[in-house]
Amino acid sequence: KKSYEKGKILIAPSWSPSLPDYYEKYYSKIIDDLLKNDFQIIFRPHPEHFKRFFGQYTNFSRKYIANSKISFDTKKSLQEIFETCETIITDWSGIAYEFVYASNRRVIFNDIPPKKLNSDASVEEMFEYKYRNKIGLIYNLNQDISQTMIELRKLNLDEKETNNFFKNNFYNIGKSSKFISKSIINILNNLNNQ
Repeated sequence: KKSYEKGKILIAPSWSPSLPDYYEKYYSKIIDDLLKNDFQIIFRPHPEHFKRFFGQYTNFSRKYIANSKISFDTKKSLQEIFETCETIITDWSGIAYEFVYASNRRVIFNDIPPKKLNSDASVEEMFEYKYRNKIGLIYNLNQDISQTMIELRKLNLDEKETNNFFKNNFYNIGKSSKFISKSIINILNNLNNQ
């Protein structure tokens, strides 16, 4: 268990192929409100957004360049960031589950319309939709983000509860490398026997 900095928040949004202004539209208010309340922010853009909408991302980040309470990161290891941040704010990104698994701390989900690339899929069946309330709080842009942080601090994630969540919903926890290696060896053996 690592100590973290109270009031330090990682914002790690997902992205949308049809919204170049995704961060401006869904994250400016959150950032502005957190900065007004003296939170420290690390903003980590999604690699696809960074790649496809670099110009819009640059304009978005320039608004905050003079503020020492926010940094923009595309390089640091996530583990290093997870260890120092009190929580993360994301929307539909799987990074939420990585953070909870690594830190045993809850997250805040920005409740914005989901990115739906598969028209046949139902949002209610998406893993990221079904289990959000198991590992965090769902925040609406009309709410006060500082109040949501207060509520989050009152919640303690029981380590046993967290372990059970991951054990029941993910395969081969703690032994994925062995499983993958064994599968590759089996495939190779089958190919050699043909």
